Amino acid sequence: MAEQRDMLGGATPDDLAQADLSELPAHKWAPTLAEIYDANVEAFRNAGYEEIAERLAGIGVGATAFQVGGRVVYIPRGDRLKQALRDNAMHAAWQRHGDIQRLARDFDVTEPTAYRVIAEQRRLHIKRTQRELFNKEENE
Repeated sequence: MAEQRDMLGGATPDDLAQADLSELPAHKWAPTLAEIYDANVEAFRNAGYEEIAERLAGIGVGATAFQVGGRVVYIPRGDRLKQALRDNAMHAAWQRHGDIQRLARDFDVTEPTAYRVIAEQRRLHIKRTQRELFNKEENE
């Protein structure tokens, strides 16, 4: 928490709610962006994409920044992150084949868990899609 406050010059959450951070100097955010980029390069290299790791990392970090840049975002770690990534992978697999029994078997979960995960993921994906639709209407 102290590191986050230092990054923003000791600001509190209330300060941030009222602040215009669009002019935040690069020395405040650039090291974090570089750390995210480096973590992605390492992950792609470890996954066997040595020749194109930097390109993939740039694409991934750029896409992430485009979607969530300019906002304060919480990204979980540890088991919660693993579960969230698993749930997203389950939803993607379900969209490809739609077979709950296969999904439960492939991800080593019970069928009720597979149904619950798909229901939650569908709500999340629908909410995101609807937000994009409403944002498009506002911009037209």
